[in-house]
Amino acid sequence: MIKKIYPYILGAGLLLIDQVIKWWVVSKHPLFVLKNENIVFGMGPKLDLFFWVTFFLILILALITIERQKTKAGKNTADPFFKHILPICLMIAGVLSNLIDRLFRGGVIDYIKLPYFSNISFNLSDVFIIIGAIIYAVQVWPLTKELNENKIFRHK
Repeated sequence: MIKKIYPYILGAGLLLIDQVIKWWVVSKHPLFVLKNENIVFGMGPKLDLFFWVTFFLILILALITIERQKTKAGKNTADPFFKHILPICLMIAGVLSNLIDRLFRGGVIDYIKLPYFSNISFNLSDVFIIIGAIIYAVQVWPLTKELNENKIFRHK
């Protein structure tokens, strides 16, 4: 039973960690807080209806993918956790944490600024999203190469 809900426990734990850090920074160190009303790293346009529709569609597809991978785990000897479930959990936790900020704080709370990059600000949930995307891309890259070698996607 716990194995079936483990991805959701992991995602909720990551989301909670990020929200606690944001609460702590906002309440104890308000000088470090940057409210990001744009898309990513404080850059890009402000969000509109198209963003929200796209966000919810991607979220639904990600949850369906987690359920499908959990089903495949029982049929395959290879564990899909690191290939699919972990990166998707990281990305969903990061996106939902930023969504909570947008809905309840009017923008994402960023508290990390890198020296020499004055325009870039981010938070732990952004790191979750990036790490999840990198893990997922690394897992998918060999599959894409294999499909190309087998002429499945090769153009004529």
